[in-house]
Amino acid sequence: MIDVNIREHGITLLHLDETLVKQRLLLDFPHEWIDCSDIGHSQGYCETCSLNRIRKRLAKRHYKKVTLIGNGNYHYISFLLMSEVEEPFSLVLFDHHADMLESNNAPMITCGSWVSYSLQKLPLLKKVLIIGVNDVDPAFSHKNVPSNVSFITEKDIRSLSIKTIEKRMNAFLDGDPIYLSIDKDVLYREDAFTNWDQGSMSLLQLIFLLRQINQKKKVIGLDVCGELPISPVELFSLNQAAQIKKNEIANRAILDILNS
Repeated sequence: MIDVNIREHGITLLHLDETLVKQRLLLDFPHEWIDCSDIGHSQGYCETCSLNRIRKRLAKRHYKKVTLIGNGNYHYISFLLMSEVEEPFSLVLFDHHADMLESNNAPMITCGSWVSYSLQKLPLLKKVLIIGVNDVDPAFSHKNVPSNVSFITEKDIRSLSIKTIEKRMNAFLDGDPIYLSIDKDVLYREDAFTNWDQGSMSLLQLIFLLRQINQKKKVIGLDVCGELPISPVELFSLNQAAQIKKNEIANRAILDILNS
């Protein structure tokens, strides 16, 4: 189980954009905001100097186990969060995209390459399991996907029972602690609404798998992204308010698992 109770130890909310500000349910938990909204060259891709500035801001936070990132364009921040881990661990990523575009040691990290980047840069990261990835993701065309990376695809989610998926998940993972990263674009649009194409997992399936991991593994960290960006013009739109509420409910359900 996760080695902190978030009702006692709180969550970190990143202010990179305005996507989390309207989610009032999250404020029921002890929380802190880390403001990175002034850091440029950081949306979708992140230059090295900007990445280092974000790293320094994160180092000042008190609540280091659970982080809500915001928009999926900033998912690369998972790399910074995992870089704080001090023991061998595995990453379980729920995402409709593998985020394994080849970085080729490029000077910047992106929301589409951070998993490959993490495998290169983090020697304590031993295994990566990506659940819910679409079956035409560029990762499947690579001839050199590392042997320590495994996929449970969107097709698997549609065709296999949840218990079979759980067995495949457990068969790949070993006894190392688990870092969880969740992009809500893995979910049906009925359960979340993002600015990326979305997958076929239900919130109920996600919660079941998270509960199994939390009960059987040592979870050392969690981050969540996939909020819907909104423009100032859309702030008072009833449709946008409904989508934000949908994401808020999904976030709350995910967080509640850590207290079960």
